[in-house]
Amino acid sequence: MAEDVGLPQDRRGLLVLGVYKGSPAESSGLAPGDVIIKVRNSSGKTVETPDLEKFKTATDAIPAGKPVDLTILRAGKEITFSIMRTTGTFGPVIQPPARTEPRIITVAADGSGDARTTYGAVLKSRPGDTVLLRDGEYQELWIWWNGISVRPAEPGARVSVTRIVIDGASEVLVQGLAVAGTAASSTLDGISISRAARVTIRDCKVQGFLVGVKVSGSTDVVLEGNTITGNTGGVVIQSQSQAKVTRNLVKGNAVSRAEQDRAFCGGIQVSYSKVELSNNTIIENRVSPDTFVKMVDESNGVLVPGIGVQVVVSAQAVVYNNIIAFNNVGFMALSDTRFTLEYNDVYGQQIQTKTWSPRAFVERQLRGARSDFLSGIRMEFTMPPLFSSEPTRTVYTPFLEFQPSATNLSVDPLFADVLSGDYRLAADSPLATKGRGGGYIGAFPPVGSRETAVAVAGSDAGPTATAAQSGQTGGPGRTDTAEPKPGAVVRGGVLRVDPELLDQLVAELHKRAEDSQQTKDALERGFVGVIPFELVGIANVTLSTDFIENLSTSLINSGLQPADAVRVNGALAELGIQHSGQVSREIASQLKEKADCAFLLLGTIAGQPSTIVINARLMDTATGRFLAAGRLEAVLDVVQ
Repeated sequence: MAEDVGLPQDRRGLLVLGVYKGSPAESSGLAPGDVIIKVRNSSGKTVETPDLEKFKTATDAIPAGKPVDLTILRAGKEITFSIMRTTGTFGPVIQPPARTEPRIITVAADGSGDARTTYGAVLKSRPGDTVLLRDGEYQELWIWWNGISVRPAEPGARVSVTRIVIDGASEVLVQGLAVAGTAASSTLDGISISRAARVTIRDCKVQGFLVGVKVSGSTDVVLEGNTITGNTGGVVIQSQSQAKVTRNLVKGNAVSRAEQDRAFCGGIQVSYSKVELSNNTIIENRVSPDTFVKMVDESNGVLVPGIGVQVVVSAQAVVYNNIIAFNNVGFMALSDTRFTLEYNDVYGQQIQTKTWSPRAFVERQLRGARSDFLSGIRMEFTMPPLFSSEPTRTVYTPFLEFQPSATNLSVDPLFADVLSGDYRLAADSPLATKGRGGGYIGAFPPVGSRETAVAVAGSDAGPTATAAQSGQTGGPGRTDTAEPKPGAVVRGGVLRVDPELLDQLVAELHKRAEDSQQTKDALERGFVGVIPFELVGIANVTLSTDFIENLSTSLINSGLQPADAVRVNGALAELGIQHSGQVSREIASQLKEKADCAFLLLGTIAGQPSTIVINARLMDTATGRFLAAGRLEAVLDVVQ
């Protein structure tokens, strides 16, 4: 790091990462990249500051309203600053201006790149830049600038960092890194996201921490395709956060030492936040049999002993298409939460609620819930004993026992090969087609199915790349005519539909609704009504925000949805649908002159106005052959 910031090898100091807006540091001219090497203490003596402890010792005795004299190293020169010590709350970190053209910054520990360390790379970066890490092990990755992307420099590169901290930044992407904890990090969070917005953590492996991933006070966070294992707690989302957690393996996060006090031990915990959990495999998160865990209570000790998913304290969660299996407890919810639980496999566990009034729990949480959800649980008024910190004291609580229902299952998921760590579904798994829209349940598709990442605008493959060009299977060039199995995922990017087809789509939807009194009745009751439709759009371009807004407005005006104002809440994510009908050859023929491939969109309208769900299949417009399948979701938030 010394070389990255221009510090001589024989000098040590404190690196200034950022300066808060409105702070004395800003007014004095302190800047990111400065290295504090000396400070004058309250006795007037100048002392060197090789570390944070000595800096705090020298400055803590200086009262507010008095100057703090610092000597910093900038571009090889020593400069003295006098900063008035002040208490208070300041604005966000001052962001640097973006470049005219984004830059790629390569990090290599041997000095062959633009920086040796992740700190040096981030200091050199600007919004829109990409940081590429070459093979090797690096210290913690700390991101405080907006618009930064970090990933391995080459496909298949082995890159690990000791920790990731994203603090106050927005528009951040971290992809493909291993976050490896040590004995010293067992009290830390592997990935910490705080006061941030629009952050995506994708395809990372996190192991060996107190909490694998913690999200606090952050919005529009996406955790996708990660492996989070071997921590005390897997994922914690708290403090008014909003997040989508999808396609992750959350496994073996458990407590094995009685001294772990006040720690969440288990898979995923949500509190004071709004979260969507979909297509995750959440397994084997449990307390070891010989561990004495404290009372299950917010005020004393460990909150949950080996829970799969926990929704507590003013939280809202939509939970679907997940495997929650082989944990001590499958799903736990406190009585002041709101959740939807459907199309999940909760195997061999309880749905647990800490409340002394089962009737109050039903009234607060389940009133107006879908009848399918109600048929999937049973309230027990018996009081089974739970863990207690006192051998002579038994603690009791009511619980909800999970039962199979129309959409929720309680069956062995039948993984392909647990001993070798293959958590794909076996070909004969009962979960292969039981998810939303007939897709699979869990993070991984069944063995033998084809999961294709279709390259669309915004993906790494570029705005005009085909699926084959992006290195994915199932792209142009396939000659088989068999329709792929449902359940494939469209990763990243966005899809634009030909706006000329919008009126035709809405008219078809409206007609189908008028033709089906049963569908209209279901929509009015708030249940999910399935309205099949067909639409073909041009592949490899983007679905505009205007299209979704116009579509939602048209649907509202046509009477298919409640007359609420609707706004778009971000990008597309995966979701399955139910559909019927054949490919519209007439529409497809109109596109032969426009594209070699097209997306066939099949979808439903949800009775709740929060989502429009679309199923996409890539087809050859000339031959009609299916090339790949994918699932998309347009998320619409209702503004009351």
